[in-house]
Amino acid sequence: MRMFAALFLSILISVGVGIYAAVSNKAEGIIPSVVGIFQALPILAFFPFVIYVFVFLLPGYIGINAAVVFLIITSMI
Repeated sequence: MRMFAALFLSILISVGVGIYAAVSNKAEGIIPSVVGIFQALPILAFFPFVIYVFVFLLPGYIGINAAVVFLIITSMI
C-alpha cells in the first residue's frame, strides 16, 4: 500500500510541476535545473538524514512509514 500511495503522489506532483513549468516562464528555467540536480544526487546520499528527520518529527512506526513514502516519491519523481 505504501508503494501505491507513493506512486500516486509522485504522479500527482510530477503532473502538477510539469503543468506549472509549462505555464510559468520563471519556472520554465528553474525546474529543469532543480530536476537535474536531484537526478545527479543518489537517494542513498540523503537517506539517513530523511530517516532521522521524519522519525524525530513523527516518532515510531508512523515516522518510518512517512520517511519510506517520502524516499519513494523522491526517487520516482
